Amino acid sequence: MSANPSSRQAIAWQLEFSVSLFFPHEAAAEQWLGEWSDRFMEEGALSMALDETALRILLPITTDPFGWWASQRSKVCGLALQEQPRISKIYDEDWVRTTQAQFEPIVIAETLWLGASWHEVPAPFRKPPGRALTIDPGLAFGTGSHATTQLCLEAIASLLNAAALARRPGEALVPRRVLDYGCGSGVLGLAWAVLTDTKDEVIGLDIDPVAVITAKENARLNGLASCTAFVNADEAICGPFDLVLANILAQPLKVLAPVLIELAAKGQLILAGLLDRQAEELIEVYREVSQGRCRLEVFGQRDGWTCLWKRPADTTPNEEEGQYNHDQPKP
Repeated sequence: MSANPSSRQAIAWQLEFSVSLFFPHEAAAEQWLGEWSDRFMEEGALSMALDETALRILLPITTDPFGWWASQRSKVCGLALQEQPRISKIYDEDWVRTTQAQFEPIVIAETLWLGASWHEVPAPFRKPPGRALTIDPGLAFGTGSHATTQLCLEAIASLLNAAALARRPGEALVPRRVLDYGCGSGVLGLAWAVLTDTKDEVIGLDIDPVAVITAKENARLNGLASCTAFVNADEAICGPFDLVLANILAQPLKVLAPVLIELAAKGQLILAGLLDRQAEELIEVYREVSQGRCRLEVFGQRDGWTCLWKRPADTTPNEEEGQYNHDQPKP
């Protein structure tokens, strides 16, 4: 027997719309979904899904769903939506069932397989050089499925590839300190840990205590609890770090610029969660705050999202494209 709804914890609002589709083919529908998903997430939505009969948007439980939709309704084009959505609460025990279909496994740099526990790890990733990381969303966000997370994972793989090429034969590995600022489910910090298989110190922090719990559980699930630590954002952390990752949103990245610049003063910095049109502004903010010491470059762009990084010393400019070549780093 299921628990009485009044005794369960509501963790999100679901707005469900009956829709009339006007797309000539599935690819056009996917393009529309990708564009509007990005826009709605910028406005505070958690996720967005579309099928032949309904559009579903998840909002944080702390958001007023009626007020949120009233502010967004006039902006949407491409679908005929009913005037008011059906609004319901998503409860904690419903979360996995609600989200499982949204998270398909991905492969990063032909080395890292990343998927949820309900997927079987393919044979090539069950032993080195392949690596596998099991990430369940739980009640937090970040399973590797979003473009921003994938770009961060690719940046991690690029940094590790550059470091491997630069290391001399027989040279001892120096333990590194890695910080995932806004860790969510812990995917970025855990990816670093599983790809390096070293004694690196990996710390993740988040303002959401549920995210910290989820990240710790994912660390345990992958046998990485001993080499990672996930803490609440109000706990003191000491820099500097060799790598700081922050996959959040553009506005928090601006506010946190002095903090992130200082934490990564002597190391690398990877920023994501910003739209393409926000990249130049963020680059300028970090240049001004650091008085020119933190020079960000575009690492990659996907589905309207941009990932920035403070260029590693052992990568080289791509003169033809005017950007930095992260696919073929040189020692």
